[in-house]
Amino acid sequence: MNISVLNFLTALAANNNREWFTAHKHLYNSAREEMPTKSCWQKTLRNNLLLFTKR
Repeated sequence: MNISVLNFLTALAANNNREWFTAHKHLYNSAREEMPTKSCWQKTLRNNLLLFTKR
């Protein structure tokens, strides 16, 4: 996984609200393009969000 994907997920975990996401949707789109497949992106996002929500 690319570092920009991890950076996006970290920032998302710290700013988990619609306003932040809307303002940073370009980061989401860039990170999504770096993932090999849509299902891989969804699985990675879900797994990382589960890790962050357990903190």
